[in-house]
Amino acid sequence: MKLFKFALGKVLGGLFAIAAAVLLIGLWKLQMLPTTLVTLVGVLLALLTVLVIVLTWTGRGKVRMTLGIVIAVVGIVVMCVGSFYVWKAVSTFNDISAGNMETVQMGVYMRGDDDRELNSETAGQFQFGILTTMDRQATDSVVEKLNKDLKVKISCKEYESPAELVDALLKSETDAMIVNHAVVQLLEDIPGYAEKLDKIREVFAHSVEIKTENDEGGESDKPDYASLKDSFAIYISGIDTKGKPSVKSRSDVNIVAVVNPKTKQILLVNTPRDYYVTISSPQKGLDGKKDKLTHAGLGGPNASRETLSNLYGIDINYYFKVNFSGFQEIVNALDGVEVNSEYTFSGDIHGKKYSFTKGINHLNGEEALAFCRIRYAFASGDNQRGKNQMAVIKAVIDKAMSPKLLTNYAQILEAVAGSMEMTVPMDVIGDLVSRQLAEGGSWNVVSYSVTGSGGSEKSPAAGGAEAYMMFPHQESVDKAKQLIMDLVDGKTVTP
Repeated sequence: MKLFKFALGKVLGGLFAIAAAVLLIGLWKLQMLPTTLVTLVGVLLALLTVLVIVLTWTGRGKVRMTLGIVIAVVGIVVMCVGSFYVWKAVSTFNDISAGNMETVQMGVYMRGDDDRELNSETAGQFQFGILTTMDRQATDSVVEKLNKDLKVKISCKEYESPAELVDALLKSETDAMIVNHAVVQLLEDIPGYAEKLDKIREVFAHSVEIKTENDEGGESDKPDYASLKDSFAIYISGIDTKGKPSVKSRSDVNIVAVVNPKTKQILLVNTPRDYYVTISSPQKGLDGKKDKLTHAGLGGPNASRETLSNLYGIDINYYFKVNFSGFQEIVNALDGVEVNSEYTFSGDIHGKKYSFTKGINHLNGEEALAFCRIRYAFASGDNQRGKNQMAVIKAVIDKAMSPKLLTNYAQILEAVAGSMEMTVPMDVIGDLVSRQLAEGGSWNVVSYSVTGSGGSEKSPAAGGAEAYMMFPHQESVDKAKQLIMDLVDGKTVTP
């Protein structure tokens, strides 16, 4: 019996020490707690480990041994549960940290009235239309896959623009076309092409992983941006896609969040998706050209980030990208959010009607997404939709700062994983969280939306076809710049 107790004491003492080490390493990696608190936890765990070893390893004294076993078992259980949540958070942050790969969702399309199938017998006879430069690496990957899978060498004809590509297919100049899904979607905004797209069908889909280029560059390559001092800026992008958030797509939500940790202020600046701006993009034929902001997303989130950096004259340090389905799950994980609406309004999304009242509305994920997307209910269209999007973001921030973050911790992590990606380093987030835990207090979140006037202009992304644009009101852009600098300088910002 004594030998059993001695062995049990050795095992429990060892397990306690291992559990303490695993928890402490996880807390250190997570970087969410103030250093002093982590140090205090480390000292406490070390003392408890010594206590458990002293009580259980000697094997003498029934009371001492029993006390040691109780402390060891309870401590091991508590630390295992704590370690599970801590390491789950570490894993989630690693999963959503943007890597150097982006996903391009490619498709092969044929005419709707063409009932032929794409197979090894027909593919060799088909003429495939492809774009000369846009998404060429992904296009070549699909061509290679078709050649390999169908055991043929397909014939391709190049076109300069998406509009020409679709027209060639509908005129039977080609039998099929290979193109990025997002490029097909952008044609929906071009007058006359929504009807044309109804006449084609997708017969093959393939996701291609593309290595992104390092966009950091040297100091000499960077524009002379205004200094953000101890503050930082994040580009928030919302995309209307399913699946991986790394998918290259037009961005429907384009918000710059400027954060001043010292004064606990966040300024959200909304830029409408159709804003007519100079595009910074790795896509040939688009870089340096003026087009609507949403088309910058075809070059990836860094292209949109750099485009907005140039517009506002600041270095937007990071980006945060979320797809709409993931956004719904995050709001639901928070048990809904309280959103303050400027107006009473209603609208349809995919055939379902949603209604909102002026003032505070408790919204679930589906309702919050509808609140963000409805624009035809307002005379100002995209301008008001941008304000609504920022109202929802503010509501999410407020809820995340509440105890709900702790009580729904597991559900929130589950919702975040797989639905978003970001380049915000863990130590930056950890610093904000640890500062909040140490200092407490509320954050002042304010918003501002730049404005413009509607019109039409040629879209380089669409091959020069006329498209709706929102031409910036320069005074609103200048005000946004001033608000950013005021926040950076520590002034209380009131748009």
